[in-house]
Amino acid sequence: MVLGTIALKRGRTKSQRVAAWFAAQGVFIYIVLVAVTKTARVIA
Repeated sequence: MVLGTIALKRGRTKSQRVAAWFAAQGVFIYIVLVAVTKTARVIA
């Protein structure tokens, strides 16, 4: 939620907002992969 807030409102510069957006996407993808594989080590 913090990354989404930074990406949408709180980022002072465009580069901060873009970085927060990509980080939020990474977290989302990780959550989906953990749900699908049922293991926290999805990369190994």
